[in-house]
Amino acid sequence: MKALIIDNVSPMIPETLRSHGVEVRIEVMPGAEVIKEIIPDYDILIMRVVPPIDRAILERAKNLKVIAVCSVGTEHIDHACAAEKGILIMNAAMGSTNAVAELTMCKLLELNRHTMRAHREVVEDGIWEKNHFKGHELKGQTLGIIGIGRIGSRVAELATAFGMKIIACDPYLTKEEIAARGAEKKELNELLAEADCVTMHLPLSKDSENMISYEQIDRMKPGAILLNMSRGGHVDEDALAYGLKSGKLGGLGMDVIKDEVGDLTGGDKLYSPVFEAGGEFVVSPHIGAVTAEAQNKIGRIISSQLIEALHLE
Repeated sequence: MKALIIDNVSPMIPETLRSHGVEVRIEVMPGAEVIKEIIPDYDILIMRVVPPIDRAILERAKNLKVIAVCSVGTEHIDHACAAEKGILIMNAAMGSTNAVAELTMCKLLELNRHTMRAHREVVEDGIWEKNHFKGHELKGQTLGIIGIGRIGSRVAELATAFGMKIIACDPYLTKEEIAARGAEKKELNELLAEADCVTMHLPLSKDSENMISYEQIDRMKPGAILLNMSRGGHVDEDALAYGLKSGKLGGLGMDVIKDEVGDLTGGDKLYSPVFEAGGEFVVSPHIGAVTAEAQNKIGRIISSQLIEALHLE
């Protein structure tokens, strides 16, 4: 049996596979065209979220039995085609909950206190002027959480410790279920109108694609902060750029962008219209799950699932 690993994952995974007699090949970010060429030889594909595993790849995967995703979302995989071919898709739903929630709080603090901008002014410009960076405390603000599943619930818990009021929008949960997670249930438009800060933690689907666009930005409080911590496809990035340029958004934080799921191995440059919009903007390259603790947990989860699914001895 052969396994192909195409991203940086916990060393526990290849070690576990090799200890069970599986031949492991590691090719970090090889790109879709390379994967298409080599995938016929492999029984197991281990990845995170790049590149999309579409029908063109899966139709060449004649031996593939399992795709193990070392993150939560699996929408970058053609599920219908995988089901046709009998390919099992597994993920690590619990592995990164706390890591992503803590990064969310990090970005909320940064955008409210301007620490990165202050650092650059001190180090790059040699200016020591505290009055350039008057910010806001989290205590007393209203945080709107779109999607209050595992990660959203942990964000609610952390934000409550800071003294924030929590409201949440989640069509799959009742008022009582959301209350049990420390939040008050709101519809999306209500949440956008009431929240000082909004953060997104939900899977990408047809219903959630571009759910934040021009209309939703206009519904938000003037100067509100928006975070997208789940998938780039949830937001219209042109609308976000408009929000920053117009001053409607007081801050924007992202750990994801739409282009990240593309194939950049051909030399294409990463781009989003928000990069040129100015204003209070912080972005990171999808590092939500990139902590030693989260990667170790994901490694344990995926290793255990592979052993069970493939009956490895």
